[in-house]
Parts: sequence; C-alpha cells; structure tokens
Amino acid sequence: MEKKTDGGTYFAAMNTGDGFKSYFSEIFGSLKQLYIIKGGPGTGKSRFMKEVAYEAERKGFTVEKYLCSSDPTSLDGIIIPALSLGIIDGTAPHTYEPFLTGAKDNIIDLGQFWDTKALQNEISVIKEISRRKARLYGGIYAYLKAIQSIDTIIDGTVKEALDVNKLSLIAKKHADALFKSKIYEKKIKIRSAISDSGIITLNCFAKSAKKRFALLDVCGTAGFFLSALLKETDKKGISCAVSFSPFSPTLPDALYYPDSDTAFYIGSESDFEESSINTRRFISDESLRPYKPKIRALKRLKAEILSEMFIDFSSVKRLHGELEKIYGRAMDFEAKESFANKFIPSLFE
Repeated sequence: MEKKTDGGTYFAAMNTGDGFKSYFSEIFGSLKQLYIIKGGPGTGKSRFMKEVAYEAERKGFTVEKYLCSSDPTSLDGIIIPALSLGIIDGTAPHTYEPFLTGAKDNIIDLGQFWDTKALQNEISVIKEISRRKARLYGGIYAYLKAIQSIDTIIDGTVKEALDVNKLSLIAKKHADALFKSKIYEKKIKIRSAISDSGIITLNCFAKSAKKRFALLDVCGTAGFFLSALLKETDKKGISCAVSFSPFSPTLPDALYYPDSDTAFYIGSESDFEESSINTRRFISDESLRPYKPKIRALKRLKAEILSEMFIDFSSVKRLHGELEKIYGRAMDFEAKESFANKFIPSLFE
C-alpha cells in the first residue's frame, strides 16, 4: 500500500448569513459505510475520531479530516477513501440521520457511557446554558446576515464597474488549459469557516496542488472570477473540488482540478510557489471611483459588526466549555476507551 496518510483537512459545514449550512449529505452520503456518533458535548466524539484517524494513518491509509466550523480544534468527521468509510459527529446542529441502518449507516452511542442520574441532577443548569447558547447563536447569525447584506451592496456596486467579457474570456482561457476528466465528478471541500477562533482559512487547496493560482481579490471580484471558471469547467465536464465562501455561500473561494493537479484560490499562500491573478484587471477604475467612499464606509461597518460578533462567539465558547465539564463529569471514560480499543481494530479487519 502506498504510504500517503494526509488526505487533507477541510470543513464540512459553515456559519453563514443564511444560518448554519451543512454539507454532510454531499460529503459523507455516498460512502459505503458510515458511522454516526451520538453523544453530548465533552463525551469524547472528536477524540474517538482522532483515534480512528491515527490508527488508519499508522496502517498507511489516507485520511481526510473535517474540522468543526465553530470550534476548529474539534473534528466533525473523517473519511478513509480507500475503505469508502466515514465517521461523523451526528449531533446538532449538523444532525445526520442514518440511511439503510445497519447495512450502510451505523450509530455509535457514546451516551451508553454516561451516568444518566448525574446529568438529571444538572438538568436545570444544562437547560439554562443551552438557552443562552441558542440566544447567542441567534445574534451571531443576525450579525452574519447583516454582513451578507453589506456584501450584497458592495457586490452590486462593483458589478457596475466590472468588465464581464474580459473576466469571462480569462476564465475560459484557464478552463481550456485544464484536462478533461474521464469521469466527471464535483466534490465539496470547504476551506474557510467563521469560528470561535476568528475567520479560519485552511491552506488545503494550495497544499493539494502542483500548480497554483492565487487570486488577489478586489471588492469580491475574485469570487466572480472563480464562479465564471467553475461554470466553464462544468460545461467541459472537468472534475473539480469546490469550496464556497461562508460570507457569500453561492460564490466559490477556491477550486481544485485533480486531473490537472491545479488549484485556484482567493488569497496568497506564502508557503507555496504560485502564480498570481490580479482581479483588479477586470474593473474599470474610472467607473468605480465615484463609489469608493461608499465601499470604504461599508467595509468599516462590516469590520465593526465582525468585532461585535466575535465577542458573542467568545461567550459561546465559554458556555460550551461549561457544558463539556458537566457531561465530562458524568462520563465513564475508562469504559468508553475500552469500547474504542475493541471497536477501532475491527474497522480494518
């Protein structure tokens, strides 16, 4: 077996202006075997998946890892492509219900290792913390909706100065240079998230590719370019992995073409050699000039909203930590680890 253990690290969901957006069905739904972990916060779901990933990599398997979009220190899921096998956190907000239970999807219930009586004694505290978390998340999604509205105004303004024909021509030129796939496939692999640690952008697309194009963005024009490129490659039947922006979920922020081993992404990855595409070339400065004060004002407003939103995210993180402590105290981790030590080897038999 080829020793290639790093299958890349991504997100499988996003916090957006339209609420929580999950891609679990698109990413994990076609696997031949899927294990869905159920359990409360702090019960070891993420650790369980990390233990499986470690064992798979130790055996030489490639493992794809999907981070939690709200807390990037935790895992939402893993995939072992060679086995067509995945394990996911199936609890809210990315609730995932089993399909063809037993034959395809299986439940791993970590609730079997907690002391129900201990949790019942904490029920009023759990309810209050959960209520406060829900209220804070409501505010966070309201902030994100406001930012989405600001971006819509900026996008509409920039489109007035955008040379669509030039943009489309350059997108087609790049599409023509890519190899057509024998079997067309489009996969979703999210690289960006709005989390309790700030705005996280993973370098997974740059890391995956041999040939890289970094898009220097001007007022959202890079997203328009990637959207035009994706439209062209879709028409040609060129397989692609696509990441969408959490701020504008309908616009890509990165594309990877596996048959050509080529990636296009917004922003530069200084650790990698890359070619630059400056999207300013698609904008008429003369047409945009009257709107620049308005755009600057909107960007300042966006920055202020983000600042307030991350204050709420800090509160969510603290409250979530309190819930983890409560559930952690009620868990029999020794029994859970005993189960894991028997279960994990069985995946590779």
